Amino acid sequence: MEDYQEAVSVTNDSFVKAFLRLNQFEIDSNNQILELRFRGWLRRITVNESIDQIRKRKRETKFESLHENDWIDQASTDQADSKLLYKELISYMKELPPSYQKVFNLYVIDGFSHAEIAIMLEISVGTSKSNLSRAKDFLQNKIVEFFETKKS
Repeated sequence: MEDYQEAVSVTNDSFVKAFLRLNQFEIDSNNQILELRFRGWLRRITVNESIDQIRKRKRETKFESLHENDWIDQASTDQADSKLLYKELISYMKELPPSYQKVFNLYVIDGFSHAEIAIMLEISVGTSKSNLSRAKDFLQNKIVEFFETKKS
């Protein structure tokens, strides 16, 4: 979960669902097995509630394009080269393929984990990691090219 409040919310909602559905839990005569089965049943409810919350957040997440001025205004330096690099970096990010751009934005800018990204974008965790790696490689190559042309 992204933050403590969200985790508390998921936990609370999970217990409410468990109590409302307690009549659906089948009771056995063996108490040791009963405790293990109840833990598994409650864990499954909690996992499903977490996934529901992530899906809800996915529907609320908007993928807005970045504008050149978004980062320039936040620059802490007045050097022209730094401002130019920000503009170049934004333009390079716009050149990324859409799948790389989404993963890069969700991971680097929004701070989601690969597992969360995989659920949101309905891809595997490995695909998320691969897309991020390729996006970083692409941006790194573009930045190296930028500085090599500046030296010339």
